[in-house]
Amino acid sequence: LLHIVCLTVAAMLPAALQAADTYSATLQAGDERAAAKEFDAALTEYDAASRMAANETEKSLALAKKAMVFVSKEDYTAAKIAAEEALSIKEARAVAKVTALQALASCQMKDDKDFEGATKTLGEAAELTGVSWAQPTTKLMLGDAQRMSGDFDSSIATYQEVVGIPDAPTGSKAVAWLNIGLAQQYGLNNGDKA
Repeated sequence: LLHIVCLTVAAMLPAALQAADTYSATLQAGDERAAAKEFDAALTEYDAASRMAANETEKSLALAKKAMVFVSKEDYTAAKIAAEEALSIKEARAVAKVTALQALASCQMKDDKDFEGATKTLGEAAELTGVSWAQPTTKLMLGDAQRMSGDFDSSIATYQEVVGIPDAPTGSKAVAWLNIGLAQQYGLNNGDKA
């Protein structure tokens, strides 16, 4: 009887609410699969979430997360395609854009060795509002792109921004300090500051 009641209540819920719950659950399942390094399963979940999306932001976010999985798989061509598709959705909100820009910058750095392009892409991501949770990762990536392009002073300043973010994870701050030392030592040949 309880099962029948649950099914009846579920049937009475607005279709948009049911779809949102299904989308959220599918997106979360993709996140869990990606965290477990079950990349093909994560891609399947993100594809399903993209089809279930109730709006442009949801679709763009699913595509952006798919791009990040392709980066993890080192399939940079597929990652670029998914990231660019996510970014082509103009109505998408910053949460989707920042993820897609991070994926695109990863491709620029790891595959194209285009550190100046990645610096521009990550600069755009860093300027987005409403995604303060993404700032530590975005700034770390930006500092890496600057350092790899030979702009050591800018990279040090960017890493120092990460250290200055009050709610940045301790691990992010530790990586920023390490990278400051690397930029000082190997970029500026300043062992004392390193």
